[in-house]
Amino acid sequence: MTSEPNNQAWSEHVALYLACGLGLSTYYRLVAAFGSAAGVASASLPALQAVSGMSISQAQKIYSQLRSPMVQEEIEHITRENIQVQLVDSAVYPERLRQIYHPPPVLYCEGHFQPVDGNALAIVGTRHASTYGISVAVTLSHELACRGLTIVSGLARGIDQAAHKAALDAGGRTIAVLGSGLRNVYPRGSERLAERIVDQGLLISEFPLSQPPYKGNFPRRNRIISGLSLGVLVVEAPQRSGALITAHYALEQGREVFAVPGRITSPAAMGCNRLIQLGAKLVTDVTDVIDEIERQIDQKYLRAAPLQSAEGKDLDPSQAFVMSLLSDEPKHIDQLQRQCGFNPGQLARILLKFELDGLVKQLPGKMYLKCLFLK
Repeated sequence: MTSEPNNQAWSEHVALYLACGLGLSTYYRLVAAFGSAAGVASASLPALQAVSGMSISQAQKIYSQLRSPMVQEEIEHITRENIQVQLVDSAVYPERLRQIYHPPPVLYCEGHFQPVDGNALAIVGTRHASTYGISVAVTLSHELACRGLTIVSGLARGIDQAAHKAALDAGGRTIAVLGSGLRNVYPRGSERLAERIVDQGLLISEFPLSQPPYKGNFPRRNRIISGLSLGVLVVEAPQRSGALITAHYALEQGREVFAVPGRITSPAAMGCNRLIQLGAKLVTDVTDVIDEIERQIDQKYLRAAPLQSAEGKDLDPSQAFVMSLLSDEPKHIDQLQRQCGFNPGQLARILLKFELDGLVKQLPGKMYLKCLFLK
């Protein structure tokens, strides 16, 4: 069943989850002891105190919180905002996520899970991404979305947002897992991207609607990113990176781990290179990912999207000349114009055609680079 905003069942679970201070072990212990969230809500204080492992003070706090105005305000907020609440035992709740240790019992959702989301792959990486890292994330996310995979990431600046945007631009689905509440989107300035994701995918969180982005929230978020996914692809990450925490969770959950290699002198690549040393699948092409997870993919949603390249296109001499000036290092449009000698209108038309054909990516500031890994 789908948990709708006026469904009493979800409100009991939300109330218990909040009363437990979002503590997963406590939540699951109480549900096991009383058989349901409703059973916990109706339990007496002595009954709560009698639960194995429950201290008197902890039982008193939960008993009080279950009846607190704060809990009722959150439930009213969810209803008023028309937020979807998916419970761990809901038929809509992602089966792969349900299988992890202590899955989030409550998911706040904007948008809806779709059957195709079973074919999900996480793309994560550093917030301080290089141009190369952004280009790789964009190219791989675009191609995987074109193949019918749902791209999962954490909405962080850098690699995460590049992956989300590329999936959207490809007409595919993407899921953003927040480390804050749905009504406190983080990072600031990501609200428009979040709106696009809701329109074309899904925005989810296990945190109350207005919860700030506390530091401790993000490891919890990362276990959901990997839990939703067939595998985790780390594009660019230093040695100390949240992306590596996601990769660690993926290994614990039995998911595939992929990594894009980088320069051995680049601090931003050290995490990825280390993952490869430890056995992560090295990715130099989108097929490296598809080949590894193809047996787990629901084939009815997989699309055999043709991969394009400049070499496979019929380019006229002017287009071929401009293409020869492009590389995986960004160039400003003014530099291209000086090198090719074309008038601004002609060059703009050529670059627009390349963008529409998926051959070239425009970066902020009218910088252009040739897409990588396209064959």
